[in-house]
Amino acid sequence: MLSNTCCYFRPVSGRFVAYSVFLLVLASSSVWAGQGVREINQLCVASGCFDGDDPGFPVEIVNPGSYQLTSNLDVRDESSPEDVTAIIIVDGSIELDLNGHSILGPVICPGSPAVCSLTGGTGNGIETLSGSISQIDNGIVRGMGDTGVNCQGFCSVENLDLSQNGNRGLNAISNNNNAVHIRSISNGGNGINFRGLIENSHAQSNGGIGIVVAGESILKYSTALANGSTGVQCFRCSLFFNTINNNAGIGVQYFFPSTAGSNSISANLGGSTSGAAPFVTAPNRCGSVSC
Repeated sequence: MLSNTCCYFRPVSGRFVAYSVFLLVLASSSVWAGQGVREINQLCVASGCFDGDDPGFPVEIVNPGSYQLTSNLDVRDESSPEDVTAIIIVDGSIELDLNGHSILGPVICPGSPAVCSLTGGTGNGIETLSGSISQIDNGIVRGMGDTGVNCQGFCSVENLDLSQNGNRGLNAISNNNNAVHIRSISNGGNGINFRGLIENSHAQSNGGIGIVVAGESILKYSTALANGSTGVQCFRCSLFFNTINNNAGIGVQYFFPSTAGSNSISANLGGSTSGAAPFVTAPNRCGSVSC
């Protein structure tokens, strides 16, 4: 189920910034229990899976509640499948469990860094619109024309494999979001664009930047490896206990005052770091030296 509100704090240039890790206030906990779990599967797409969902893709979630995939969703047989979005979350407080299933599109992105077979597509695996509050977890989104998971509302995402999408794996920069155990591999553009708290996540072999950490955000216990550009771009962010190696560009680009500690940054072709020097809370290692 969806968690209650909690906060964390971090220092930035002598200040403390409060973040809402998961801002989800339900009018009544019985809303979830009373409505039960609505199923989404390939068979029901043709006729509409539940009230408010028109026939065909995308599956439209317009009512608050709990939803679960009971099969893979595959858009590859659609007309112009690279432009088809599989699921749109329109509004309300939503829990979407992929239940170990996959959302599949037509794009393939071989190589390291990835180069995709189709470019310029507009389809997303899961798209959330502004005003929605969503928890999305436990599955795979692969081969979509644009982005694996594109969050315009508030998102808490966990245990997702986002691979070989034409543009980004995860895009969630409109709000202070929460992410854990995200694996974004071999996407055509950036692996992860994120605002909020992201931890225990992995970006590898993406065609663009590994991880973009937007303003006033935290990235920790995560890796950015062998991406086609910068490993991590940090916009007034905090980086702790990350591994950033073997990227084609700079290891870490700092924009504006940032905080860093206990990171390992090595073998990046563009050098270890650039930009404004961060406030260092514990030694970082750039190859064989502290930085």
